[in-house]
Amino acid sequence: MSIEVTADTEVPELPAKEDIIKNQPDKKDLDKELDALEAEAKVIQKKKDALIKKKQETRDGGTIGKSNTTYGG
Repeated sequence: MSIEVTADTEVPELPAKEDIIKNQPDKKDLDKELDALEAEAKVIQKKKDALIKKKQETRDGGTIGKSNTTYGG
């Protein structure tokens, strides 16, 4: 496959500078979004820790309320 370039060959225009260089995100907006994601991650971490603790109590034996939570008994 060969490409021929002649005087009649159309060269596409370059995109506008505004289209090439995107604005940097605003630091305040970025920090706000990151804080929201960190808060969501902390909630998920607390849920995970609670489930792990419940699983350990069930395996090791323990009581929740007035009931025995061991597998054997």
